[in-house]
Amino acid sequence: MSEPFYHYRPLDRDLDLFISDSIGVIEELKSDGYRISDSSRFPLFLKELSNFIKCRSQVEFNSFDKPLLADGFRDFAELNAIVKSQKIRKENRKEIQKIFGGTRKPSEDNLTQARDFQFELYLAAIFDLSGFFVEIAEPDFKFEYKGTIYSVAAKRISSESKIQTRFSKAKKQIKKCGIPGFIAFSIDRIVWDNMNDDCYIVTNDPDSLYKAGQSTLHQLLKSKIKEAAWKHRDPLVVGHIASFAVPALVKKQGEMFSLGICSNQLFIPSFDLRVGGEMYTNITEIPGQIKWPPQG
Repeated sequence: MSEPFYHYRPLDRDLDLFISDSIGVIEELKSDGYRISDSSRFPLFLKELSNFIKCRSQVEFNSFDKPLLADGFRDFAELNAIVKSQKIRKENRKEIQKIFGGTRKPSEDNLTQARDFQFELYLAAIFDLSGFFVEIAEPDFKFEYKGTIYSVAAKRISSESKIQTRFSKAKKQIKKCGIPGFIAFSIDRIVWDNMNDDCYIVTNDPDSLYKAGQSTLHQLLKSKIKEAAWKHRDPLVVGHIASFAVPALVKKQGEMFSLGICSNQLFIPSFDLRVGGEMYTNITEIPGQIKWPPQG
C-alpha cells in the first residue's frame, strides 16, 4: 500500500469528569426520545465505572471487568462525537437507536450491527465536527475537501475471514454511487480476535498508545490488508482510511488507574495515484484537518 498519513488523538481523561459527561450524554439522548435500557452496554459500563472510581485497593481493583471498562471508555468516546454532531443526530435516528444494542463486549457479539453502525457514524461525525461539509448518503457518507466531493464506504471488519468480502462490498458501493471515494475500515477486532479475547493495554504513558497503535496498524496493513486492497483496486477507489482504536488502563501518579484510548485513522492514497498529483496531495492533507477530539 502507499505511504499512510496519520490522524491520531490520545485521550486520557479525569474519570469523575468523564462519568459525569457520559451520564449527561445518556440523559440527553433519553430526553430526545431514544430508548436506552438499563441492561444496554452503555449503562452497564457506567455502573462498572462508578464502582471502579471508588476502588482504592489492588485487591478490589483486580475484581473489576477490565476489558469492559477499557472498551466501554472507547464506546462513550465515540458516542460523544456522534451526539455532538447535529448533522449525524438529525439524519440517523434509526441507526443511532440501533447502537444501543450489542452485547457488553465485542467478543460476545453474535450480531455485529450495533458496533458496525457505531463505527460508520463515528467516522462521519468526526469529519462533521472538524468542519468538513458532510452528507449522509450512499455508500455511507460523503465529504467535501477543496471543492471535491469524496464518498466513503465504512466497514467494520469483525474477523480476519471477512476482510475480502468487506473490501469487495465497499468497492461495489463506491462504484455504484459513481463518486471517487475511500474504503474506510476498522481493524480493531482483527487484533483482538487473534487473542480470542477483549484486550487492552496497560501503560503509564498515554502517548505510548499512539506508538502501540501505529506499530500494530503497520503490521496489519502489511500482513492482512495489503492483499485485499490490491485485489479490490478500482479507478473510483482513490484511497483507504484504516481505523484502529487502542483502549488502555493508564497508571496515574497518586491514584490506582485511569482509562485511556488512542484513536488512529490512517489515510492511504491509492496505489494508482500519481505522487505529487492534486488528488494524492489532497489525501495527504486531509488527516491534518481532522480536529476531533479537541485537545487541551
